[in-house]
Amino acid sequence: MSLHILFPHLRGFRLLSSDREAKRLVLICERVTPTALCPVCGVIAHRIYSRDPRTAWDLSVQNVQVVLHLHVRKFYCDQPSCPRRIFAERLPQVTSPHGRFTFGLRESLAQLGREHGGAAGARSAQLQGLQATERSILRLMHALPLPPIAAPRIIGLDEWAWKRGQRYGAVVVDLERKKPIALLVDRSQQTVAHWLKGYPTIEYVARDRSKECAAAITEALPHATHVADRWHLAKNLTEHLDKVVSARWKQLTKAAGEAELPPEAVAASVPAHRPRQSPGEARYQQLLALREEGHPTRTIAKRLGVEQRTRKPLAGRGAWSLCWTTQTTTRGRSTGRRVICGSDGIPVSATAHSSGRS
Repeated sequence: MSLHILFPHLRGFRLLSSDREAKRLVLICERVTPTALCPVCGVIAHRIYSRDPRTAWDLSVQNVQVVLHLHVRKFYCDQPSCPRRIFAERLPQVTSPHGRFTFGLRESLAQLGREHGGAAGARSAQLQGLQATERSILRLMHALPLPPIAAPRIIGLDEWAWKRGQRYGAVVVDLERKKPIALLVDRSQQTVAHWLKGYPTIEYVARDRSKECAAAITEALPHATHVADRWHLAKNLTEHLDKVVSARWKQLTKAAGEAELPPEAVAASVPAHRPRQSPGEARYQQLLALREEGHPTRTIAKRLGVEQRTRKPLAGRGAWSLCWTTQTTTRGRSTGRRVICGSDGIPVSATAHSSGRS
């Protein structure tokens, strides 16, 4: 099978050998055309000076990266008036001078970057067998030529910072299509007027308060209508109101003081006092209510947050109450806790222990 069927851009080359590696296919080719054009004077050269190897990455085949090892020749330029005596032959159908990617690979990676971005484009390239980093994809995107600018009719002109506080330029936005169309190196009258003269279709210019921009628009587009944009219009109104209020501040404060009325007296509301119930009595009423509902002693003790030492002594008692017991620890510290007591005020635990010993 001919090399030109799979790689039409290698027309004029001869395949010397091929090597299949783990993740790439290496093709070693040499140039077979007998002559080359001098890049300076354009004269055809015949005498070969030397052959140098050159590597270029190409598109993948079946998700396998193709690497081209090309034998590029150097020629003598026999034109006496040409300043270049020796030159390397150019490969306009393969790659650019000093380029590492072929033109087909450049277009493919740039399209991936345009659709997916740098990082996502690099991941998509790896799925296709193309070895490229996100920085390479972004660099190829930046090298793409800009699309032609459609004739604008309404534009916005404002400043933007190359470096804040030090260097400023001008940005031009197509307000109908809502996208920037030009970045000017500075905002001088000559630079802005030179750009505006190339687009006589402009009818309306929304600009800031710069006098240089106004003079440039008048010079380049005398028929165009100047319009203050919304932000600068609000800024102008704010500054004018600030001047007016500052000049008449005493009169305004005096008029505001005369218009104020004394505040009406509001009767103080008397807080409603409710009979206070001791916590122990309230807890005892809850205990009686839970007992009348038929809850067991374990459930009553959990709901009231008290300890349950035993359940049997509670069954025969007619009245319950909550009491606070104090105990002394081994270190001499006194600790207190809430327990359920009988009608005689003795904790259930003490009654249970005493009845058990008797």
